[in-house]
Amino acid sequence: DLDLAGELLRGPDTQFRLTVESDSGRSGQEVRLQRVDPATGQLAAPELLGTAPLADVAVAAGLYRLTVVEAGYGFAELVVALRPSVRPAVLRAFVRASTDVTATMREIAAGPFEVRQTAFLSPEVGVDEIALPYDVAGFWLDPRPVTNADYEAFCAATGHRRPAFWPAPPYPTEWADKPVVMVALDDARRFAEWSGKRLPTRAEWELAARGSERAKFPWRTDDVTPLREAVVGRAQLDVAAYLALPDRAARLAFEFEHYLRTVADVGHLRPAARGPHDLHDLVGNVWEWVDARPFNYVDGEVVVATDSAYRLGAYYGVARDTAERAGLERYSEAFAFEPHSNTGFRCAKSRAPLQR
Repeated sequence: DLDLAGELLRGPDTQFRLTVESDSGRSGQEVRLQRVDPATGQLAAPELLGTAPLADVAVAAGLYRLTVVEAGYGFAELVVALRPSVRPAVLRAFVRASTDVTATMREIAAGPFEVRQTAFLSPEVGVDEIALPYDVAGFWLDPRPVTNADYEAFCAATGHRRPAFWPAPPYPTEWADKPVVMVALDDARRFAEWSGKRLPTRAEWELAARGSERAKFPWRTDDVTPLREAVVGRAQLDVAAYLALPDRAARLAFEFEHYLRTVADVGHLRPAARGPHDLHDLVGNVWEWVDARPFNYVDGEVVVATDSAYRLGAYYGVARDTAERAGLERYSEAFAFEPHSNTGFRCAKSRAPLQR
């Protein structure tokens, strides 16, 4: 009989296979692997794996960024959590022409940024705020969150599952330009990869939204007028009415109707509220997934939450005084494997491949 536990202990933690689809029609792209620190998002030195396609590559379990480079054309970035398994993980990369991918994105200059995190440090110190300094490399960021229409194009092209609370087609006319929600973190990653992009890290998202000076709002002043315009009239879900509904289908329909009433179309804030990079909806609409995991300290060691991820930027349904007081210091943690009716995402792309 196969000693499964023994085999896992004796051999590599896991394996993966990689296929590449390039708009150029070519093959043989260079593939490099970088380990990602799940707490900080920092990248290790890249390791050359060979050229695509790859079969049964043995690696230790962990969080990685795979970069697939087609010289003179473009590159793809995949963030993957590889877990111990006796079967190889099957990965797919999409290489798009870099000039096409970044045509509508905003270029964010490199700069320092200090991510601040509340953590339990020790029984003696208790809960305190810690600061993690980053030197963020230059990157590109989408000017707006991904819309329902964007996500439907991805689902139609790939067969990926649609958000559970979408009704059967034809979709309502007011649906197309709202930010897509009810997508888990891995759903957001798959869309980003199909688009030739990736999700931003927390440090990247905050640097773009706040600048190195850690401004309270994207418009770089303490003026709360744009925020008040963004959150007016946004009521939270009526939980009592929701729980009184007879079944899951009725609850999903209730959530969808609430979403249509309370979530604004992308780009709803006036230009002055978009900050120096002309980025839409960094506050005032839905939370946005970023590719970073919450962490804490246990007996002096960093322990990363494998089932959660950070969300940034939402204020609809939040008490106005809370939003005005906290600004972009406010962040949320949520189960990464579950879709949420108030959480969407936007995409990023490194300015050049294999950055550290």
